[in-house]
Amino acid sequence: MKKFNVVFKAEYIDVDTGEMISKEVSEDEIVKMLVWKDTKRRRRTVKIIYGDKIMIFQDILKKAIKELKNDELKIFNYMLGIMDFENWINVSQKEIARETGFDERRVRRAIKGLKDKGYIEIIKKGRENYYRINPQIAWKGDEKSHLKVLRGSNPLID
Repeated sequence: MKKFNVVFKAEYIDVDTGEMISKEVSEDEIVKMLVWKDTKRRRRTVKIIYGDKIMIFQDILKKAIKELKNDELKIFNYMLGIMDFENWINVSQKEIARETGFDERRVRRAIKGLKDKGYIEIIKKGRENYYRINPQIAWKGDEKSHLKVLRGSNPLID
């Protein structure tokens, strides 16, 4: 059986120099990088391979399928796909409508339903809306930031 040499395109910022690095890495090079005993280097290597982490909590998603209407579920999935670090989303309802194929009225109604059911929060700043996925449903970012955000919303968490 033929063995394929898989090549990954890696883009990352070198934490030591601040330099943006973009290179192709073979499967063999990745294996060599993973054997570092230095945890800082290992963490950096894992980030090269897997990119940014998104944690999604499955029990909530099972609940969402039963609880959300079709429009809400589709828009929620779109928001999960575009959310930035610490779950922030800065996109207009017009853009959401264009991407999902809905009219703006359906988008507005679905977003209101998501907010009312606790899946997202809406922060108004001037004329813009910023959305944030509930951090108990999904999280994009590191574990420390996640715990900090959870502590802010629930003082019982240590």
